[in-house]
Amino acid sequence: MKSVGILALALTLSAAATEAATYYMSPTGYDSYPGTSSQPWQKFSRAWKSVKPGDTLVLHDGVYPDSIEPPFGGKADSPITIRALNDGKAVVDGENVRTPVLLRSYRNAHWFVIEGLIFRNGSISPAPQTVVSIETDYNVLRRVSAYNAQIDDNTTVILLGPTAEHNLVEDCVAAGSGRKMISIFKGEYNTLRRCLALWMTWEGRLSCQEWPNGGNIHIYNASNNIVENCIAAGPVGKWSVLVQANSDSSVAVNNRVLGTIAIRAGVNPDDTVIDWPTNRPEPTSCRPDLMIDFDNWYSHRTGFALYAASLAKLENNLLKDILASRNASHALNVQSSAYFSGNQLDHATFQRNGIGLGDKGGGHGTDALVEDLSSLTVTNSAIGVVRDIHGNSHPSHQGEGARLRYRYVDGVLRDGSEGNPAETLWPWPMEQRIREEIGISVTNWISEIIPEQVDPVSLGPAPNLQVTPVFTSFGTENPNKRLVTVSNRGVTELKIDGVTIAGPGAPTFKIGNAGSCSQEPFVLGSGKSCTLEVLFQPTDDLAKQAYLAVKIQNPPPYPYPSAVYLAGIGPTSSTPKPPSTPTGVHIKTVSPD
Repeated sequence: MKSVGILALALTLSAAATEAATYYMSPTGYDSYPGTSSQPWQKFSRAWKSVKPGDTLVLHDGVYPDSIEPPFGGKADSPITIRALNDGKAVVDGENVRTPVLLRSYRNAHWFVIEGLIFRNGSISPAPQTVVSIETDYNVLRRVSAYNAQIDDNTTVILLGPTAEHNLVEDCVAAGSGRKMISIFKGEYNTLRRCLALWMTWEGRLSCQEWPNGGNIHIYNASNNIVENCIAAGPVGKWSVLVQANSDSSVAVNNRVLGTIAIRAGVNPDDTVIDWPTNRPEPTSCRPDLMIDFDNWYSHRTGFALYAASLAKLENNLLKDILASRNASHALNVQSSAYFSGNQLDHATFQRNGIGLGDKGGGHGTDALVEDLSSLTVTNSAIGVVRDIHGNSHPSHQGEGARLRYRYVDGVLRDGSEGNPAETLWPWPMEQRIREEIGISVTNWISEIIPEQVDPVSLGPAPNLQVTPVFTSFGTENPNKRLVTVSNRGVTELKIDGVTIAGPGAPTFKIGNAGSCSQEPFVLGSGKSCTLEVLFQPTDDLAKQAYLAVKIQNPPPYPYPSAVYLAGIGPTSSTPKPPSTPTGVHIKTVSPD
């Protein structure tokens, strides 16, 4: 009996030793603490000494100047969970010297669940120059926001790399700076679900792609992935949602883009077409003439794209229940190859596209080119204006179009049919988080476009500051002045704390006194707008770039001020000089972010 009692005790102690534990961290904690809620740790390096598969690490509110780079992983039956104590209140800041999330393949950092966190300011160097980098398998990122990859190199905000498989990124935001917002690069069997990709800027001084460039969601030389119920927005200069095989040996097959929306490629938030600068940002080692010619390159600024190099394999990809609207060029661009087959377009809605086209690519207002549609199997789609590249009209498609009221889950539309429960998509699951962090209502954005499927929501107290146009080009004309509009699209007043001009060309741009905005600080009421006059006053004939940023008091945690990009070229000897700086102008000077 004694030996049986000892065995039972040993089994009990063994079970206790393997029982999952919950630990805590806080920006004000100490690594000498035991990691409890009342005595939390401060650094992830301390947490990795105690956390084991099956455990949970909870982050108290605040900003962590740190990186989640675990030296090990969880297991299939015991993943490691890292979550915010309060949704959206814990921020991991890379400060441009670290990658905030880095799950390394050589460390076997598989089987993580990461929930409710904000990540920002990815590494400038070394690689990977991302905000979130996933190299491993079977991870779940849920209700996470990621902002601001490095602004000059070939960067991505959320990257699922070549060795990443069977990952789920659900209810996410990827926004701010970077060449791409979300990229699945060579990985397989990954799912992006209900993510907002909101590209804002990329300068490309170190990466000699054509400029302006940028994209939102890219499936890049990858196969068997799902993008479902995602939204791609922001004024990208190239393709907003892309499936591509970009070299002759590349393959992209069996990908599914479902219930996804692409809006405003190359277009400001107020639906005006962006007037891009005529020179790429300086200083740069890239050829200054390596620019996208929007007048002739109508394949850019599109909502969706399928791209295959001449001998690449792009087969059996499905675009279903997709919406493209208010894009500067077409809803969809297709470049096929010798191995381009089986690609389908089903239940698509293309409306109000081509708003930035001139006399090329079918002309202004073209939703799609018949040459592109002919390379696909098109069914059940509503495509308004179909033309050929010469501008000749072709029959529109009068199908049902995109069904966007309900959710896709694992590739299945949950609309109540075929025995599946009905799961509504709206209001947008991250609606409140996004309004608090960026100041926009995703639900109302889409409700304006398809009100028959999406009901608007009442806006709460979240600020909604908008500054347009996003890109302001001065050229060399005289007088060199432009008006920038500052708008409050929220329901509460905004207190404007400062208007600043920063960047390499800042000394050549000034705030004039002809705008209607008051001298800061000032209050902008709900639904109100005012204008700022910006003067360009160069002293030489070189290209200049800068940013005009408008800051508000008590800003949301999103660390990217509402800003517009300013660009101009100094006058030659034959160009009259611009007017002198008006007197009585107040410019508040702060350090650039």
